[in-house]
Amino acid sequence: MKNMRIGTDIIDADQVIQKTLIARRSVPIKRHAQATAPIVYIAKPGQVVGVVYAWVKDGSTLYWMFYDDKNAPYYAEHKPGLFSVDALQQQGAQTLEDIQQAQQAAENPISTTVQKVLKPVTYAIAAFFLIRAIK
Repeated sequence: MKNMRIGTDIIDADQVIQKTLIARRSVPIKRHAQATAPIVYIAKPGQVVGVVYAWVKDGSTLYWMFYDDKNAPYYAEHKPGLFSVDALQQQGAQTLEDIQQAQQAAENPISTTVQKVLKPVTYAIAAFFLIRAIK
């Protein structure tokens, strides 16, 4: 398991397997998972980079591995902010924070429900008194 920062969220790299990565910024594409490999294409923001087949590491650098329509592999270096977290979450990927919250909710469902209900009620009461104070 390898936790990677994608945008401001941390997602386990294994959760990205079989998910479609969407470029959030320009993403350089290479035929080899190496820093010195030449860039063969640049995916533009909003463009589909590909469906992740695997992830590989070259030293401390993680690369996402894809296959093109001719079954040839290509790679995109992982850097925070390059890929859309929203697109991953729409495909079922969960951030580590989401996973921890789900675990806490499973361990203590009553406390979690009370916290979820209490927050908007607190805001409503504060707004009521604020409006009264202004009048």
